[in-house]
Amino acid sequence: MILLLLACTYTVEDYWADLSEAHCTCTQDGDVPTCMEEWEARYSSTDAWAQCRDEDSPITRSEARQWVNDYTDACRLPDSPVLYPDDPDWSQQCSP
Repeated sequence: MILLLLACTYTVEDYWADLSEAHCTCTQDGDVPTCMEEWEARYSSTDAWAQCRDEDSPITRSEARQWVNDYTDACRLPDSPVLYPDDPDWSQQCSP
C-alpha cells in the first residue's frame, strides 16, 4: 500500500522533468534526452533543487500534464499562463 501511495506522489523533480521534456521536445531536433540532461544540470545546481526535489510539487500532476500537452501539441506556448506556482516563493517552504 505504501508503495502505491509513493507511486502516486508528484514531486518537484517530476514537475521539473515534465517542463523540461516539453521544452526539449519542442526546441530540439530529436535530441530530447541530452537537452533534458542539460536542464537537469541547471536545476540540480540550485538551492531549490537540493531542498525541494523530493517535496510535493507546487502544481498538480493533472495541471502539469494538461499544460505540457497544450504546449507540445503545437510547440507553441499555450494561451494559458506559463505553468508556475501561484506563490513565487514556493521553494522557501521546502524542508532544508
